[in-house]
Amino acid sequence: MPDSPPGSSAPWRAVAAELRALVVLLGRILLRHGLPLLGIGALGLTASFWMQQLAVVVSRADALLGLLVFALVPAISFGTVAWMMLHLGRPAPSLDHTRGRIAVLGSALLVYLLIYEQSGQLREERRSYLWETVYEAIWSGDTDATSRIPDLLSVPTLTVVAVAFGLRMLGSRLVQRLEERPGTSRGLVTLLRLLVGYAEIVWIVLAVLSLFNAWDNLATWWDSRVVVHAVTQWWAGLALPDLPALVGSIASVVGTLVAALTRGVLVPLVWLVLASLLYGVRFGDVTAVPTYLARLTASAGNRLGGVGRRVLRRDVAVDPAALERSWRRLTEPEGRWDALGGALGLVLARGPVAVLVYCVVFLALSQVDLLLWELVGLAFANRPMSEWALIVPTAGALATLLPMVLAVATAAAGADLALRNAGLSSPLRRGISHGTDGAGTTATGGAAGGSLDPTGADAPGIGATSAVGAAQPSTGNDQ
Repeated sequence: MPDSPPGSSAPWRAVAAELRALVVLLGRILLRHGLPLLGIGALGLTASFWMQQLAVVVSRADALLGLLVFALVPAISFGTVAWMMLHLGRPAPSLDHTRGRIAVLGSALLVYLLIYEQSGQLREERRSYLWETVYEAIWSGDTDATSRIPDLLSVPTLTVVAVAFGLRMLGSRLVQRLEERPGTSRGLVTLLRLLVGYAEIVWIVLAVLSLFNAWDNLATWWDSRVVVHAVTQWWAGLALPDLPALVGSIASVVGTLVAALTRGVLVPLVWLVLASLLYGVRFGDVTAVPTYLARLTASAGNRLGGVGRRVLRRDVAVDPAALERSWRRLTEPEGRWDALGGALGLVLARGPVAVLVYCVVFLALSQVDLLLWELVGLAFANRPMSEWALIVPTAGALATLLPMVLAVATAAAGADLALRNAGLSSPLRRGISHGTDGAGTTATGGAAGGSLDPTGADAPGIGATSAVGAAQPSTGNDQ
């Protein structure tokens, strides 16, 4: 048998190295912190349930007030995920300015709501809230149960969204000025921060719900048009042989591919962006990171050629100074899109092999709830219905908690590798990211590809020592 050509096994070695690094780190996270993560998740689910019950009670007084309380339900779910991720992270200095904190909150909440909506949880919780509100109104003798259901596209609701957005903008600036003024009461600053954070949550959650409601109404209106029905009937009766069936089959295949890409690529990457966002903004001055990433991006921009650079306006795609300013926004966010863009850039800088390996692992672990129900069905197939009344709620809670814990752990492991690849020291607790000394030396020992610097010099990456960590001695907080 002829020998394989030189380098033919290099891609598979890279895949194996990335897979080993991710799985080992993920296993260490679950082994050391699996139970605390389950506990945090259980507390979050309990708090979310009771907040929804509180929203139902408040809706007795006013439908809009109930909606304002309900806005905290997805916020609690987001807070649970953020708590789980930050539990895995080592202590680090927080952002130095309030606008940065609020920007990170807004960016992370927007990213999480994408996950929340794609999984169907946001719509399901809203549907559950509306049903409970109607039933509660009926049982309490309310003659007009529909008055308890808020209209997400009404003028009062949209006014609340606009006012909350304005309070967020003005409040963050006010808090920043108070922080800079000597002698300001810390209690007042903390209270204002909470109010600004609540305004951020309200406007984002209600705006997202209103957009989804508008989309549903538009779809219903479109389906009810006479013209649409006429075109549909004409298409179904087309005389060309099997043309409607052929187009329908193609549309079905395309829809299946889009759904597969969404579940297998988009959702894992959104989780990875969320983890990179929560970890990446917590580590103070990382001067070498934007410089390195700017060189990496400029190298990719040079490959675009003249046409690509004209599309991207001037030579911004190959200007290291402009790119460095853009990348620096990750660690010095002034706006929601600054922090989000920086986190997305860190993910893209990982490269296609690492991203693909991460997506496959994430997708495989996300099926754990299906496996759990299969095992429950096999183990308790012949049990009486009285026992199933206890088994189903317990299994349902585990089927909700386990995917959440595995998603958080996988995203944290992927973000750790992405941040270290970019030159940051490990954001995870000492002992999780094995081999990281707090100065940015990675755990994988160079198996995943060595230097990524386009100039050919040793750059911070998998198996390389971070320039950031070398310039900044450990503070002793990474424990």
